[in-house]
Amino acid sequence: MMNQAMSGRPTFREGRHTSRDREVVDGLTLNEVADLRHRLAVNTGRLIEHDDFRALLNEVAIARLHARQHEHLRATPRRDRLATLHAMRRLPVRAMLEGLRNCDLWTFEAVRFAWLSAINSAPDRVAYWDIDPPDLEAHVLLALDDERHPLLGGLDNLRRAVAIAHERLELSPDQDGRPNKDFQLPLARQCVQLWRKYGPADMPNFSRQGDHGVRSPGVEFAAIIFSAGNMSLGDSRLVALLNGVANSAR
Repeated sequence: MMNQAMSGRPTFREGRHTSRDREVVDGLTLNEVADLRHRLAVNTGRLIEHDDFRALLNEVAIARLHARQHEHLRATPRRDRLATLHAMRRLPVRAMLEGLRNCDLWTFEAVRFAWLSAINSAPDRVAYWDIDPPDLEAHVLLALDDERHPLLGGLDNLRRAVAIAHERLELSPDQDGRPNKDFQLPLARQCVQLWRKYGPADMPNFSRQGDHGVRSPGVEFAAIIFSAGNMSLGDSRLVALLNGVANSAR
């Protein structure tokens, strides 16, 4: 494992990693908006109301951001993540905080998960953290701006979280697995809600094939939206995702 860490490149060495650009949201052009509205109207036989369409455009823009982040995650080799955590464990405090601020999203989330787990297991934890967890990135930025800022849980706890994340990655299967795709769920929920409101009353569900071996209208409706969000899925994956969301909403 050490050889793989040493052969990789820490992801924080060249400034902030591109997968961390959460604030950059790709909106649709006017032509893309018009095309999306037209295609959905042809599919359902009616126009989506203004407020519903605005909400959809917001979800599509966020979906584009998540799709781009997902590609960055897939493009971050395991050896680079190992090298990042290996280096962080040996950095002085300020350099470690800078590393957390700039490293790739996968590494940051792995440390964040270990950090929150440690905080939640503390005897004096605050109950509302279960539904509104503290923001590690905000705490890191505050600590960088003011060295007197008391980091939640303490610096030793954060160092321990980096070590735990490193050890977990070392023990995980030696392959670059695909990241979790839960980021697809919000757009799928939007599709289900809109289809139930605007789709034909006699076609409330999503099936892989409609008449004559083509996509059912509901799946085509969702495929149009997912394509606009730069998340083009195969029919089987899309149907499973939509039905999973639809069943959980009942």
